[in-house]
Amino acid sequence: MKPVALAFLWHLHQPLYRLRGERVCFVPWVRLHAIRSYYDMIRVLAEFPGIRPTFNLTATLVEQIRAYEAGASDLFREAGRIPADDLSEAQRAFLCEHFFSAHAETMIGALPRYAEIHARRESARAGRGHAEAWKELSTADYQDLQVLFDLSWFGFKAREDFPELVELIERGRDFSRRDLETVHAVEDEILRRILPSYRAAAAEGRIEITTSPYAHPILPLVIDTDSAREAMPQAPLPPRLRAPGDARRQVEDALALLEREVGVRPRGLWPSEGSVSREAVELLGQSGIEWTASDEQILAASETDGPADPGKPWTLSGAPGGPHPPRDAGPPFFERLRCPVRRLYIR
Repeated sequence: MKPVALAFLWHLHQPLYRLRGERVCFVPWVRLHAIRSYYDMIRVLAEFPGIRPTFNLTATLVEQIRAYEAGASDLFREAGRIPADDLSEAQRAFLCEHFFSAHAETMIGALPRYAEIHARRESARAGRGHAEAWKELSTADYQDLQVLFDLSWFGFKAREDFPELVELIERGRDFSRRDLETVHAVEDEILRRILPSYRAAAAEGRIEITTSPYAHPILPLVIDTDSAREAMPQAPLPPRLRAPGDARRQVEDALALLEREVGVRPRGLWPSEGSVSREAVELLGQSGIEWTASDEQILAASETDGPADPGKPWTLSGAPGGPHPPRDAGPPFFERLRCPVRRLYIR
């Protein structure tokens, strides 16, 4: 059997869910994805020492994990902390609406009491309507729901590492305020472990860490909105905006934050939404980025000699070993680049 060279690039990104200077996020997705996928993925690598994946950690994700470590919260956690007896009607409606934000089969269905409350809510929605469904749930339902929502989000490695979670899962119902405090304490401990775990794995050479522009903008459009015409000549565009200095800062700030928080200055970068342009790639090269990645459509529109092959990395013009056509060469993008970036990988 012919060996397969397979590269995994895991894009770990969450947008900024809070206003600058505030400590409470509007939604809980940084916290909940951290206790599930982000923790599972770095922990499970210990079982597969021959695999060296790439993790793309975005600055907004890292920044918010650090905020949680320092005591930040989110509106969902704050709603979960209110004793069920003290919940207002609006707070009960909030829990009824939002505390089933989990996969119905694999997460809600795996916890019988959670599935029971969910079925009661769905029945109430069918009978009373969405706005009144919260009235069908009892105080005991809400008290269990405050624990079950978070409990459903823990990944398999978290359950292996924290036996107190297994005890709560096996008991399944009639949770107390102390049980909720236990769940939150485990979440806080996992959040404290996330970045040191990725830092250690990178230092040991078990993973490569990359990043994206700081706030995840479409970099070519920040440089020049008219760059959209390269791919969509007939597209209607807003008044032209050119902010190459802002684009450079998006890249430099992201690289500096990753270097500070996880101990490595990334050599690779996943461009937001895979968007690239000649000017964007030149900017990346000037910032010390050695490789980036995009998709097959961009390659197909840029490659000239035969069909585009997404199964290999592409050496860009001007890089060591790459072609050096004149600057006035024809339009194909990757055939006329002159920048320090060496490789483009196609997902």
